[in-house]
Parts: sequence; C-alpha cells; structure tokens
Amino acid sequence: MSRLLKSLIVDEYRRELEGVQSCVLVDVSPLSVGEVEDLRRHLRENEVRLKVVRNRLAFHALEGSPIEPVRSLFAGPMAIAFDQDDPEGVATVKAIRNYLNERRKLKAEIRGGYSEGEVLDTPAMENLAKMPDRPQLRAMALGVIQGPARGLASVMANVAGGLARGLKARIEKEEKNEPEGNAA
Repeated sequence: MSRLLKSLIVDEYRRELEGVQSCVLVDVSPLSVGEVEDLRRHLRENEVRLKVVRNRLAFHALEGSPIEPVRSLFAGPMAIAFDQDDPEGVATVKAIRNYLNERRKLKAEIRGGYSEGEVLDTPAMENLAKMPDRPQLRAMALGVIQGPARGLASVMANVAGGLARGLKARIEKEEKNEPEGNAA
C-alpha cells in the first residue's frame, strides 16, 4: 500500500473519529464479512457507528485524539464502535452486547473500550453494559422526583374529598332534622 493511500486512510479515520469521547473495541476476527455487515446494520439502527480498521493506521489516526489511550488494546482484526451522542459509551456497549447475546453462535467479543477518561478492559465493559443509559437514568430521576409530588397531590385530594364528604353529610343531617313546616 502506497504512502499516499495510507495517509488518506489515516485522514479518513481521523475525520470519522473526530469528537468521539468513548468507544468500544470489538474483535471481529471470528466473523465473516456478512456477519460484520449484519452487526454494522444492527448498530446503525441504534445510531452506533462501526468502523473496521487497520490497526497500524488507526494507531496513527488516534494520536492526539481524546480516545488515544485505547491504542494499547489494539491486537488482531479490530473494529471501533462509537456514537457521537453517547459520551459515556453505555448505549454503544449495550447495543453490541445485545447483538452478541441474540446471536450466541458468533464468537466476536468486546476487547475493551474507552469511557470517561479511562481505558476499560472486557470485564469493565461488561459491567458498563449492565448500567442504565442516559434516557433510562433520566426516567429514573424523574420518577424519584415525581414520587413525593404525586403522594402530596394524593393526600391533598383525599383531604379535600374528606372535607366535601363531611360537609355533604352535615347538610344531609341538617335537612333531616329540619321540621317540614319550616320549608318556605
């Protein structure tokens, strides 16, 4: 491969990985081309990009990028999965883990990754896959916030309802006790 071609490939890698804050490295050596394309298609549906890279060229492309430390995990045929809108990498690793769990016969594995300034090995990435992603955390926080408000609204409604029932009972009692001749 000529130097010019290598330089163009490195520039393309840099352009694609520009601004990426987290990534997941996937060992794609046991996968056929069709299986890699199926993985890529599945990840694209989850807004995750998968880039199969040449290690030495990717090594140069990552130089100076926020995810540069992940270069230490490069060995064998690798693919980099990333999502520009997922700075922690949780959604990315979940999408890959879900795909690999659905297709247990595939021998591809998560080699490691980079999240929040740290290089993560395979077990750490597996733990990251078990964590709730950003939308799930927002929903959980909203539920925690809404819980007390919902309880307060329920108590207020019960108090108001009790007061109305009490007044109604009092009015009905007064009407029964009122002599019939006093009606106007």
